[in-house]
Amino acid sequence: MQENKMFLGAIEMTNDVIKQYLCNSIEDNKRAFVRDVYDVENSIIIKKIGKNILAGNENWRYDFETKTFAYFQENKFNDDGMGKYDNMMSTHFKWQTYSKEIKFGMFQGNEKNEIMFKFNEKVDCVDEFKEWLGNQYSKGTPVEVYFALQYPIIIETEKAYNWCYLHKLTREFSHIIVNNSNNNIQPIINISKRTINRKE
Repeated sequence: MQENKMFLGAIEMTNDVIKQYLCNSIEDNKRAFVRDVYDVENSIIIKKIGKNILAGNENWRYDFETKTFAYFQENKFNDDGMGKYDNMMSTHFKWQTYSKEIKFGMFQGNEKNEIMFKFNEKVDCVDEFKEWLGNQYSKGTPVEVYFALQYPIIIETEKAYNWCYLHKLTREFSHIIVNNSNNNIQPIINISKRTINRKE
């Protein structure tokens, strides 16, 4: 029997309220996820997970209330201000739900579609943070951020008839599951074992 859809990647949603906004997959153990999906019948990828690579040239501001550096992330989920509760992940920072007492090395969302990073304890040193981001980018180890999209992105693609092509898709389109145990986001490779049979 042919599968009509294939999950390419996921971010686990742990907040009970946010699940009803974002989750499009629930596993047998009741864990809820937002996932990118490959629609076999229509040969499209439904992107529900966004990715941003930070280079330091974003429009950053210093938030005096939380002592963080923040930038506006276009198309980040934020229905009814819930964007501060949806799980995200980053290569260099650990995610937490919104707090005014954010710790060093953590990042969070807010109700303004912004993503906020606690880089150091200095006040209003945006240029220093942007320089650090630029250096990470130049070294080939840029800060990457994964987040749930407000509006899914539809990507037309070629017809997938074999596992090799689907395996390529999982590499290209966020084959990442986020594990939120102990408030410590860790990427886990998750390759589907399902196959898609060629239509006769």
